[in-house]
Amino acid sequence: MAASAAVGIHNVLPINTTPGANHVFAPPAGWSGSSQDYLNLIRWRWASQLDARQQISFARRFTLRRPEATRYVGPFADQAQYVVKSLNEQC
Repeated sequence: MAASAAVGIHNVLPINTTPGANHVFAPPAGWSGSSQDYLNLIRWRWASQLDARQQISFARRFTLRRPEATRYVGPFADQAQYVVKSLNEQC
């Protein structure tokens, strides 16, 4: 497989909320926002970025199929878990 073919591959686990981590649930490097700011960031990504929405949806579906394998890490782990749980309840 060519290196360019790997672009867009997303590793869903762990759901990493560490600022600067390469994960849809991670805020940008240097993030200093509050928990509410984090939730607003994820809501904005969901509403305005198709690729982020697809990755969040994939993570949500994965948590339903493999709850025992799901781990949330980083300073906003509780908020990310809240987002996923809320989405799962809506679907």
